[in-house]
Amino acid sequence: MMLKMRLEKFRVAKERLDALAGKLINKNDKKMFLHAKNVTMAETHLRIYLKNCYFVNEKIYSTAREILDYFCGLTELRYPNEKYFIEAIHKQDNEFRKMVSFDEGYSINPICLTGRSGDGKSELMSFVYNLFDGTECEIENAAGRFSNVGWDRFSAEGCASSKAILSKTAFAADGILVSDYSKLAYANGLIGFGVDELQFTTKSKAANSKITALLLDLRACSVPWIYVCNYSLLWKLLGRNQEDLARIIPKVINFSPFNDETRDLCFSNMTRYLEAIIKEVEEIFPNDIDELLSKIPVMTASSPRYARDLIAIANKVRFDSKQRSISADHLDTAFSSTSFATQRAEVEMLNYGSDYLCKKGHFDLVLPPQFLEGNTVNDQTHQYTDDYRVLEASLTRSEIRKFRKIENKKGKNVVTLRESTKAERLKAGYRILDSL
Repeated sequence: MMLKMRLEKFRVAKERLDALAGKLINKNDKKMFLHAKNVTMAETHLRIYLKNCYFVNEKIYSTAREILDYFCGLTELRYPNEKYFIEAIHKQDNEFRKMVSFDEGYSINPICLTGRSGDGKSELMSFVYNLFDGTECEIENAAGRFSNVGWDRFSAEGCASSKAILSKTAFAADGILVSDYSKLAYANGLIGFGVDELQFTTKSKAANSKITALLLDLRACSVPWIYVCNYSLLWKLLGRNQEDLARIIPKVINFSPFNDETRDLCFSNMTRYLEAIIKEVEEIFPNDIDELLSKIPVMTASSPRYARDLIAIANKVRFDSKQRSISADHLDTAFSSTSFATQRAEVEMLNYGSDYLCKKGHFDLVLPPQFLEGNTVNDQTHQYTDDYRVLEASLTRSEIRKFRKIENKKGKNVVTLRESTKAERLKAGYRILDSL
């Protein structure tokens, strides 16, 4: 009964997620940008309005579903039955952590959600948290009455220790100890906690130990958790030793909501997002938006934040020129303006390859190559595969049949089916060619 009620939260959240797939969530009450008194308010009101519009595209849906499935699985492991729960909450310290943890040191390793700055990682986590709104309830069993809560969400900005972070918990008193938080979270059915703004805990540009120590301390909570970091912080963490990496970045989710395998798919994803948000502010856009849709993804490197910034600045230009709707010229002016200078510099940098960006030290724009999808296979295995394909392409049909008989002998020297080429044979071949 207890496990069923714990999992009920996930059932509701998944149903809500399914219902929101492909839709735009508009959290605004009024369209204040329509009543702006000056150019500054025309930009600011529209920027705020667009930020409160959240489009659930395929990447957002799939990433949110991956997070839900992961935490749902951990909940099933932590609450196998009522007897196990009652026994666990009466254990002390390490004995308790041993029963509710799965990783080394009686701890729980985190998920690292990473991505470019401005791609909406924090918005994604807020979206996931909100899927559980209203699912809290009370559970009563032989051990007493317990809550069945959702998530704890923390900002690490300005926090020097795990205690400082946990003091912001939504359901416990300030200054709570890690050990107390662990048991309180378990007893009340906490799904997990999320930590954001880790990059603001230190100003160091080096691979720093402060954030690593913070992450290692949070593992000791014995609570499922996820933290958000940008590419630059992920590169810093990779400077740590392998023992640390196995504990602080065992599972990485690269969140890139509008980037895809090809430029065409990337453009298509971004276009759908733009169509959705432009529909919400159609009063300041022309009836034909095809030209605008072709320019904005290029001008913003398919970054949702930069797209919102560009449109807001273009609205300021429109307001200043006393035009009814935003035009392509307004976008060009906004793109070239000083207000968009920082974003423009990054967009222009993204036109270069990842190798160039790494050489120039722009690690905030590049995912470390070891986390690329499909990059987990040993390079030597790739080389064997390539060698086999090249060799097979040069064979005749009869040779292919013979070759396939030895194809499964991978890892050994590749045996060719033709005679080795010698200098005499090459010279004979040249003579034949010269006679043609």
